Amino acid sequence: MINIEKINETYVRISAEESTLKEIDYQFRYHSKDYKFDKRFRAHTWNGYIHLFSTTNHTFLIGILPELVAFLKKSNYEYKIKGKFETEEFSEIEAIDFIKTLNIPDKYEVRDYQLKYFIKGVRNRRMVGISPTASGKSLLMYLFFRYFNKKTLIVVPTIQLVSQMFSDFKDYGYEGDAHLIMEGETRKTDKQLIISTYQSIYDETRTWFDSMKVILGDEVHTFQAKTLKKMMLKTTNTPVKIGVSGTLSTDELSNMTIKGLFGPICKFISTKQLIERGFSSPLYIKILKLKYLNSIYRDNSIKVDYQDEIAYILNLPERIRFLSNLAVSLKGNTFVMIRHKNHGKAIYDEILKKATVPVYYIDGSYSGEERVELIKKIEQHEDSITICSTIFSTGINILRLNNLIFAHPAKSRIRVLQTLGRGLRKMKLKTHLMVFDIADDLIDSVENTTLLHMKERRAIYEEEEFPFQEYNISLK
Repeated sequence: MINIEKINETYVRISAEESTLKEIDYQFRYHSKDYKFDKRFRAHTWNGYIHLFSTTNHTFLIGILPELVAFLKKSNYEYKIKGKFETEEFSEIEAIDFIKTLNIPDKYEVRDYQLKYFIKGVRNRRMVGISPTASGKSLLMYLFFRYFNKKTLIVVPTIQLVSQMFSDFKDYGYEGDAHLIMEGETRKTDKQLIISTYQSIYDETRTWFDSMKVILGDEVHTFQAKTLKKMMLKTTNTPVKIGVSGTLSTDELSNMTIKGLFGPICKFISTKQLIERGFSSPLYIKILKLKYLNSIYRDNSIKVDYQDEIAYILNLPERIRFLSNLAVSLKGNTFVMIRHKNHGKAIYDEILKKATVPVYYIDGSYSGEERVELIKKIEQHEDSITICSTIFSTGINILRLNNLIFAHPAKSRIRVLQTLGRGLRKMKLKTHLMVFDIADDLIDSVENTTLLHMKERRAIYEEEEFPFQEYNISLK
């Protein structure tokens, strides 16, 4: 008999024969992302696995208990679960009746898929809701906060989202107060609602987290990071843990960790469905594959690695000139997405020579207030160009965005989908979002690394059923 005992709101403890414990440990181990590049793996001192079951104290993250039970049933093990796991009977009629009592303005009407997420979260107390950008995640958080009506901590990824989340709550009709934790703000408060970035609170004591009865996590794909995981492991006294995110990665370890911290993953709407139902702007993607007549790969005597390739691409005058010409040729508000400052500044300087519309530049060195002010300026224009780093890929509402140019090669599923999401919010004067995915074909005989990254982005577009076309362009 295998005994599973709830210790607290973070862990369960497993009691079984040693051989069974080893089998559970083996079943719930996963390769670390990029483990093959780890020095320890290369030195044969580590096998690359991260174990979710602790063989020292026999504990297991409570959120992946359903996976453990499924494994035990499949293996024909007898098991017994001890402890109180709170669930609630909560019908659709009850959910609708409760929402009516909130008197949310008509323009923020709760949609059918939001209702499903709400019911699921209330019933289970734990959930990771996959809900794309423009699907109304802040309204969903508002419903949970008002329903549970207990001390609630909302964790957001960026400073500007702290005030934006509270502003959204007021738009939904909330007349109460909130404690907003940002730079320099005290963490002590008696208020029922606390909104904070994880950077501001991750090092707080377990005692501080003990007072939180509800934790709502925005963009929980970031909770796989060590600091966020460390923070969530302190929430041993918090019975309600619900997270939302536009997308999760394909990394099994990351997703199992997120499940362990928050609970089962569910998805009731996709970006494609949001577009089809008129909740998001139509999306069109053009993959522009630049063919290089000459490149660093033409000389076979030179050994080229990925960093050499990136440095060559980002500093090539012909490519910078092509990007600037493309940006200047487009109508509407255009974002040129970059990752490195020097690359962004070079494009910015080139665009300034040609543009007849306002041109802006922003990167990670700009404060949250400066970013918000920039968005306000952009949304006053019908035509503008902004060169911006990937700080804008998560959690920022940009309504008047017409064109996106991916100027830096990328392959991260999360980064790609989050960046696309910035431009999918609808507004009356906006008919669609046009995306220009820049790819670099440096050599004919083999596929260079960044070209392979483009193929991974294309696979994401195919999986999400986004319409796209591919064009070959000779770079001169």
